[in-house]
Amino acid sequence: MPVRTLNYTDRKRIRREDACITLYNEEGRHYFTAELELAGYRLPPTSYVYVEAYRQAQYMRFSFGQAGELVEPNDRFLSKFDSPDGVMFRVKVVQELPRKGLLIAQASQIRPKRHDKADDDRLSLLAVQPVDSLGDQIWRLDFNDEQVILLVNSKLGDKDALVKHPTFRCLVYPEVVRYVLITILKGDKYDDLDDTSNWRTLWLRFARNLGVMTAMPPVTDEARVDDWIEDVVDKFCRQHQLLSAYTDFWTGEGR
Repeated sequence: MPVRTLNYTDRKRIRREDACITLYNEEGRHYFTAELELAGYRLPPTSYVYVEAYRQAQYMRFSFGQAGELVEPNDRFLSKFDSPDGVMFRVKVVQELPRKGLLIAQASQIRPKRHDKADDDRLSLLAVQPVDSLGDQIWRLDFNDEQVILLVNSKLGDKDALVKHPTFRCLVYPEVVRYVLITILKGDKYDDLDDTSNWRTLWLRFARNLGVMTAMPPVTDEARVDDWIEDVVDKFCRQHQLLSAYTDFWTGEGR
């Protein structure tokens, strides 16, 4: 499907609760459904509605008919993505008259829900992507404007088996939590707990909800920030019983 160039102007912001995306797995093929509640935005009924799936440079667009009569396309499979990890969505409403390709409403950075939550037991905020550019490195974190991506070496084979393995879970994930929080609090000096459109806020809420006893300190107090981060990592390890899991593996009981 050809992608039209859109003319950006003042436009309505569609709330994320009015654009709910759910992912499904059908024998290894992933597709989505979209629940769009657009009636309250007073959009021109002849404007066109598109749902876009994207992850870094990968991109797919799906036509959902017109605002006055939404029509879900039959083919909603994410065929251009090797996995749904890290795939995000946006909704665009485009008016063709009087100006062609005029973007009049949008919802962006929509994180899809999983129909089967058992499908993914990793950190819900962490996308995983295999890449062939890591050389002899096992993993590395990649940060962009919308999320954190755990890059894993594609030479290791099945990424799902890799990230679920006890050694990987126990040795890598605590360092992921530590490094992400260091980047947010000490690198970016970010401490907003209210802006849920920002991935940093979601990670800080995740950390806070682990049961840390002390409040998140000011980002200017680096010593207290360091202590708070270590407390978060400790709570993460306890919650997931990582020492017990690794001990079972190391002694052969979990093999």
